[in-house]
Amino acid sequence: MAHSYAASAFVDSGTSKWFYQQHEHKMKSMTSDERIVLCRAIQMLGIFRDMDKNTETTISEAISLLLIAQNETKNGGLTVTELGKKGDFSLASASRYIRSLSVVDRQGRDGLGLVTAERDPMDDRKKILRVSPEGFTVITKVLKALEK
Repeated sequence: MAHSYAASAFVDSGTSKWFYQQHEHKMKSMTSDERIVLCRAIQMLGIFRDMDKNTETTISEAISLLLIAQNETKNGGLTVTELGKKGDFSLASASRYIRSLSVVDRQGRDGLGLVTAERDPMDDRKKILRVSPEGFTVITKVLKALEK
């Protein structure tokens, strides 16, 4: 069941079809648990791919959203600097990812609206990153994909 989805997910696109053909013997030797994990990972990445057909969400942006959600529940949010450290991103890259995930991207176009940045009441130079209601919808979909 799950392994057939994982296999069909690989076969559905050109590059993935090539990968599957090159590694078919390895794919077939995977355990059932490995196939299930692979299927869940494919489903989770598909959620990010399908968020907005007009933009392509990068893996780093997806990681940023997940890190912000994880740390919001632990610490009440992250600063851009903390996000960069946790995600192993440069400060410039972390800022760029946040702009894409925010309401307005760095070119002034509509962003994804998944993250908010609010001034830190203790330090006006810092912004605290939090997940927006739309972002929590995406996080909920990711968690459901991982539970299956």
